[in-house]
Amino acid sequence: MLMVIHAASSAWVGELSSSALSAFVICFILHFILDFIPHGDHNMVANYQHKEKLRRVYTFLTADLITTLLFLFSIEIFDIGTDKRIIFAAILGGLLPDLLVSFYKLTKVRFLKKFHDFHFFIHNFLPEKKHKTIRLSHALVLQGLLFLFLLKVIV
Repeated sequence: MLMVIHAASSAWVGELSSSALSAFVICFILHFILDFIPHGDHNMVANYQHKEKLRRVYTFLTADLITTLLFLFSIEIFDIGTDKRIIFAAILGGLLPDLLVSFYKLTKVRFLKKFHDFHFFIHNFLPEKKHKTIRLSHALVLQGLLFLFLLKVIV
């Protein structure tokens, strides 16, 4: 799932929450619920193994990161949300699982191995992810529509 989708869905939860801690925890869990949904990035992990495909992965991740950062800045600039501390705690909770997995991939810190494995267990849980996967292009269109919906309910 795109980081921007995790951030936007978390912002929505944060908007509905009354405490930063509950928003953080709910969005941390919500991250895994969203990752159950097939989202077309199943080849990204395999592409990390091939130097010639790494550029495509990094381009994709950079575009997602830039979009996510623009979304975060828009929350501040356009004064979205009633309590920014709660919203940003929610977003941190929603993004933390992917940040921890990325940190593990970069450092191979032992204590994050089980978390990494659990994260990919969730990603690959549904049988259709193993047999019939959704194309990345289709998933991006669906996630784009979901993002537009989330923007509508947040603003």
